Amino acid sequence: MSIKEFFSQFIRYLFFTLSFAGEFTLAVFFLVFKYHSFNSAEIFYGYTLPFGWSLAIVSIFIGIGSFLFVLYAFLLPEDKKKGYFAENKNVRNLGLLTVFLVFVQIILVALTLFFYSPLARSVSYAYVLIILFSCMTPFMLYYIANFETEKLFSLSKDTPLRIKLTTIWLLFLTGAIQIFATEWTFLVVGLFILLSTFYIYFLSRYAIALTPIVLIIHFAFSVLMGVISLLRIDDMITDFAEGGVVLTEIQAILFTVFVLLVPAVISALLAQSLIRKWVLAWAREIQPVEEMEIHRYYEDDEEADEDEDLEE
Repeated sequence: MSIKEFFSQFIRYLFFTLSFAGEFTLAVFFLVFKYHSFNSAEIFYGYTLPFGWSLAIVSIFIGIGSFLFVLYAFLLPEDKKKGYFAENKNVRNLGLLTVFLVFVQIILVALTLFFYSPLARSVSYAYVLIILFSCMTPFMLYYIANFETEKLFSLSKDTPLRIKLTTIWLLFLTGAIQIFATEWTFLVVGLFILLSTFYIYFLSRYAIALTPIVLIIHFAFSVLMGVISLLRIDDMITDFAEGGVVLTEIQAILFTVFVLLVPAVISALLAQSLIRKWVLAWAREIQPVEEMEIHRYYEDDEEADEDEDLEE
């Protein structure tokens, strides 16, 4: 086994083991956490709220999925050499379901923030959770992207690097943008990004053609919001203070730069990297369109004419 394969296998074991342990720990914490109401000074425990039970149940299912991934690593001996999972449809479906549940978990945390802060009066801890969950999805999809040798996914080994980077960025962005889920405009942009992520992962030729447009929309939207935030920095500080996050002016500026403007630049760079003829040609080559079959009626007519000629 090469060093690269050993490292890939070690990271796989470590990641899914930590995911399994972390999700079950979070399931307990979600039930015993104190949830601070935004509308009053009341404090509730998680087991008294639907949000607490919902978050706990989703965490348990994700933990089970991660445990099964670790178990498959020992049940599929050939796969241990590759550092990936075998060409097993059941494992792939398990992976896609687990990733979907992670997105559900992100959305549930974001929805909880409409009413309660699940960790403390400040919502900054909940934001950290959302970012951590967003980082999980690229790892999970990376290790389930090598099932079928005849069919490529956007994170497969033979896929161009720019498409891999775009997919990882979209996966992270889909989750991280839920930090602003209380604003409907961010929800709309997040929905477009989520759809684009889903289709580009399966290397749909239309997704590869439309993803640059989605990235440009995110770029324009983030730049616009960033400029407005910088021009109205005092209002931004006040809004965060009402949400329980106290920021200084320098912190607010840094937040705007790194949360809005830097991601906008990354989206712009990835968008221009995909606007290449060879990228679309590559997508067409791996997913050719089936040509329409000529109806046998015409062939039968031609054969009948030939038979009549011979008889004459």
